Amino acid sequence: MSGVYFLVPTLLAIFVSMLFVRAGAIALMRTGMRYEQAKFQALSAFTATGFTTREAEKVVNHPQRRRIISVLMIGGYAGVVAVIVSGTSTFVMTAAQNMPRNVLLFVLGLSCIYAFARHAGLMQRWENWVERWLRRSEMFEFEA
Repeated sequence: MSGVYFLVPTLLAIFVSMLFVRAGAIALMRTGMRYEQAKFQALSAFTATGFTTREAEKVVNHPQRRRIISVLMIGGYAGVVAVIVSGTSTFVMTAAQNMPRNVLLFVLGLSCIYAFARHAGLMQRWENWVERWLRRSEMFEFEA
């Protein structure tokens, strides 16, 4: 079972990262951004990839959006570190004969995360929960 114990934290970090990006998109939508733009900007900020477009100017010139993007960027660095550390530990601690099993388990875990992300009902529940939380939160002030 060597290395398998690190698969759970790796997959959990990937899953939480996916939910975090989606929550960031919902927060950006509450500032008036369209859904597709908000998803793209949230993912761009989380992955620290250059998002140098006119859409990015809308983010940088809006104080609330800047704050949301900052949270996403910091969370992205933490998420990437968690995935790298636990992911490399998974495969470094795996005996050669167990490697195919661990790769298979990892792919199956990623497939489950993908299925969850594509399930409209589950994602809608997550988005509704985030929306309610953001309305009650004093962390961000949103337009009505």
